[in-house]
Amino acid sequence: MRLARKGFEISPYVDPSAKTGTAPRDSDRNPGYPSIMEKLRATPAAGAIYLKDGEDLYTAGDWLVQERLADTLQQLADAGGLDFYDGDIGQSIAGYLESHEGFISADDLRNYRIDDLEPLFGEYRGFQVASTPAGSGAHLIEMLQILDHLDPAELDHNSPGYIDTVSRVFRATFADNVALKCMDFREAAPLERDIIALERAAAWAERIAGGDRVVVRSGEAVSGTTHLSAIDEQGNVVTFTHSVGALGGSGVVAPELGFMFNDFLGHFNPLPGHANSISPGKKMVGGAPAILFRDGQPHIIIGAPGGSRILTAMTQTIVNAIDHKMDLERAVSVLRFHSEEDQLIFVEPELEALVAGPLADMGNEVQPSSYMSRVQAIRVGGDGELEAGSDPRAEIGIGRHP
Repeated sequence: MRLARKGFEISPYVDPSAKTGTAPRDSDRNPGYPSIMEKLRATPAAGAIYLKDGEDLYTAGDWLVQERLADTLQQLADAGGLDFYDGDIGQSIAGYLESHEGFISADDLRNYRIDDLEPLFGEYRGFQVASTPAGSGAHLIEMLQILDHLDPAELDHNSPGYIDTVSRVFRATFADNVALKCMDFREAAPLERDIIALERAAAWAERIAGGDRVVVRSGEAVSGTTHLSAIDEQGNVVTFTHSVGALGGSGVVAPELGFMFNDFLGHFNPLPGHANSISPGKKMVGGAPAILFRDGQPHIIIGAPGGSRILTAMTQTIVNAIDHKMDLERAVSVLRFHSEEDQLIFVEPELEALVAGPLADMGNEVQPSSYMSRVQAIRVGGDGELEAGSDPRAEIGIGRHP
């Protein structure tokens, strides 16, 4: 509420123009998808909040205030979470959407129920890894279980050979998990069991160690996600990922509420007959919040926003902390890379000059990218001491106002 009401300084990471070098134009889009400017101009309330003077994108150094959002959060704090579904906020949501011929009704909100699902479990270096079912939890677990056979600590951290090997692991798991994307979680369990099977990880590791280049086609990165990792005085832990979908969400803001509705329906296939087709009552799970347990107790609580880069960033952070013995702040901060299709590897710009040539000699295409996930992690020591790692890639200035 304080960040919304008092505002915060836009960081270079949040600035869309900083990602591309120029402000996004309506013609700079993926086929069939609106640009961020089209989204933010779609409803007057969105433009009033997210466009400076209703015209231009906020850029690094600007100050963003969201009074209506602060009021909505205060309402939730006072009335409780059910107000979102069957109270004043729920009525505002349903009334706004119904008045604009939306498909979500007051009954839909009132009758919504949370599904309490059992986590998926895997193994890495003697730790038990717990993550989300029917989302990207199987993907994260598979990455770690393949790496468990390859011992990345034997390679120099972020050397060309290291990046090439780990990138092939990344691509292998993207190939396996593409079928899970937008699958109803009630239908996903058999496929998940196959993906996180130890035998599958061993088979992939053998192929990669034998030189398989793992040239695959995968998906497309999206952004618009937030993550929180937390622990309380009693040792209860929460790792929570929430996504608005693609950058700019739906572009739809109800004026009295002040928050963006998400656009995750855009991840489904509009044609029938596919695992990711739209169907009545269908639910999907996103993100890959995870907990690594040591001797039955939480040791690392971790998660991240950042589209498909969530998985590769979390995996690199876990490997950094466990295999390379980094403190947690360094583990989330060091330079990263990402690969999910063909032999294309994205590396952070500072890393490009050091590794691009050798990686190209290995058959890779290397591209610089400042868009990497933002990992939030907590480590609990054997003595109960807490260590925090908050990714500096999206620093938000909250201590001053211009």
